[in-house]
Amino acid sequence: MAEPLVLLPGMMCDARVWATQLTVLSYERPVTIAPVCAGDRIEEIASGLLSSLPAKFALCGHGMGGAIALELFRRAPERVIRLALIGTNPLSDTPQEGRCQRTRETGLFGNTAHHQCRGRVGQARSRRDDNHRIGTAIGYRRWA
Repeated sequence: MAEPLVLLPGMMCDARVWATQLTVLSYERPVTIAPVCAGDRIEEIASGLLSSLPAKFALCGHGMGGAIALELFRRAPERVIRLALIGTNPLSDTPQEGRCQRTRETGLFGNTAHHQCRGRVGQARSRRDDNHRIGTAIGYRRWA
């Protein structure tokens, strides 16, 4: 039998998003849909999941589930046999970029906020570079 597969749903999703995959893939291998709501941060969720996952497994994450999958891989690369990311960007935003994005989305675009956000984007490069190195290490490629 093939290695166990762990599926991680995205933000605001639950096991129903993987219902078809669960049905089809369960014929070939054990499939687990892990809950991703047991924590406030990606790191907390990954820590909680590691103790309940098999010793070795294939991992597939969708959206925020992909970010959790990357954190699981970072913490226990020897346990993850295969990794698939669906609709996931491994280049996570820094807190400053997140605030700037929320400012743009809500339309609260006063001059002060705008200038602060423009200055912060350059400061975020080092974190993006770190995330890019992780993505490169696992063979992540951005498809056009």
